[in-house]
Amino acid sequence: MIQLEKHKIKKDSYLTDALKQLNDLTYIPNAPLVLLVIEENGVLVGTVTDGDIRRALMGGSKIDSAIADCMRKDFSFLKQGHYGTREVNELKNKQIWSVPVVDQDGRVVDLFNLKFKKSLLPVDVVMMAGGKGQRLYPLTKNIPKPMLQVGGKPILEINIDRLIKFGVQNINVSVNYLSEVITTYFESQPKECKLTFVKEVEPLGTLGSITLVEHFEHDYVLLMNSDLLTDIDYEDMLSDMISNNADMVVASIPYRVAIPYAVFETKGRTIKRLSEKPTYTYHSNAGIYLFKKEFLRFIPSQSFYNATDLLEMMIEAEHNVMYYDIIGYWLDIGSPEDFEKAQTDIAHLKL
Repeated sequence: MIQLEKHKIKKDSYLTDALKQLNDLTYIPNAPLVLLVIEENGVLVGTVTDGDIRRALMGGSKIDSAIADCMRKDFSFLKQGHYGTREVNELKNKQIWSVPVVDQDGRVVDLFNLKFKKSLLPVDVVMMAGGKGQRLYPLTKNIPKPMLQVGGKPILEINIDRLIKFGVQNINVSVNYLSEVITTYFESQPKECKLTFVKEVEPLGTLGSITLVEHFEHDYVLLMNSDLLTDIDYEDMLSDMISNNADMVVASIPYRVAIPYAVFETKGRTIKRLSEKPTYTYHSNAGIYLFKKEFLRFIPSQSFYNATDLLEMMIEAEHNVMYYDIIGYWLDIGSPEDFEKAQTDIAHLKL
C-alpha cells in the first residue's frame, strides 16, 4: 500500500531534502517516484520528480535552492468523490502515472500509481462472506467457504486482489460463520485498500448486512458473493451502467438452450409461425450487483433481506434495471465438483 506520508514534502524544503526523500522511495516496491509539495495547512501546491530537480540544476538552481523553485504547479490530480473511468483513462492516455487525489479543500488524501492499476473505479464494495457452505461440508467444517484455497490462495483474497487491480479503495466484507478465521488471516495480509469487516450477529440474507456498513464514499455500490471465481471486467460493467443511465446492473451468465425440433409460435391454439430448431438464450443471475447508492435507503436496517428483494422492488417500481452478460469466465463454487473444477481452471485464468 502506498505510504502517503513518505511522499509529502513541505514547500519550504530544499532540493537536497527532496533528493534524499526520492532516493528513499526507490526502496519501496511500486512506489511512485514523485513528491507532493504541501503548504503548512496541508494543501497540495505542486509535485516534484527527479527529472524536475535535474532540469532545475541544469537551469542554474543550486542544491540548496528552495523546492518551490523546481516544483510543477500545473500538476494533474483527481478530486475525491468526483472522478470516474473517463478521467482516469484520459490520464493514462497522456502517460500520467502518478496521480494525487485531493479533497474539496485541496488536501492530499491519496496517491495512485496508474501503472499498476487497470482503472480507478469510484465504487464501494460489499462482499458477502458469512455463509456456512453446507454443500461443501466437510471442507467447511473448520474453514469458512470463502477461505477455501484455489490455486494456493483463499477465494475471498482472489476477489479482493482483483478488485484492488481495478483501483477499488473501499471494500467491506460481511462475515458470520467462523469469522475469526477470516479476520485473523487478513490482519497478517495488508491490502492496498481500506478493508473493513462487518459482523452479522445472525444471518441477514445476501443484502441485509449492508446496513451494518457505516459509510459509503462513492455514488455506486458493488455487491457480490465472495465465493465466485470470475474474470468479469468491473470497469466495463460500470461504464455500461453509466452510459445507459441504469439504476442497477446485474451481472448475468448467458445460458443457451437448443431445441432439437421445430417449435410452433402460437396464439391460443392457432399456429402463427414455425421456428425450425430454435435456440433460446436466458440470462441467469451471477451474484454481482452494481447499483446507485441512493437505493440503500430502501433496505430495512439490520433485517433479513436478500439482493433479489431489492432487485424485484426496483423492477416493480419501474426503475432502470439492466443485465450485464459476463462474456468471460464465471464459476459459483458451491459444490465439491465446482471446487475441483476451480482448482483446474485457475491455472488457465488471468485474474
